[in-house]
Amino acid sequence: MLKHHEAYPIRRELVQMFIKSFFKVLWNKESNLWEKLILDCLVGTPNEVAFLEVRNNEVCAEMNLSPLIRPRKRFRDEDSDVFIEVFVNHIDAAS
Repeated sequence: MLKHHEAYPIRRELVQMFIKSFFKVLWNKESNLWEKLILDCLVGTPNEVAFLEVRNNEVCAEMNLSPLIRPRKRFRDEDSDVFIEVFVNHIDAAS
């Protein structure tokens, strides 16, 4: 979103503020919010096989909930691990 901010309907400055705020809360162990955050670092070369766009339904919006979708899933076969990566764009979470 920072590299190609013109492709998203959100101001670049808002993305920058979100990133700063996320890490500020994540590193503040005195805050009761840091335990609710998850920093999921993907390693290796990105290899997304799909683009998933997510919106909240009315029930989620009323209860201030959002679906949790993992962008990476490991599948095991007899010989090796296979990772499937999906680019997840959660429209309502971003707004």
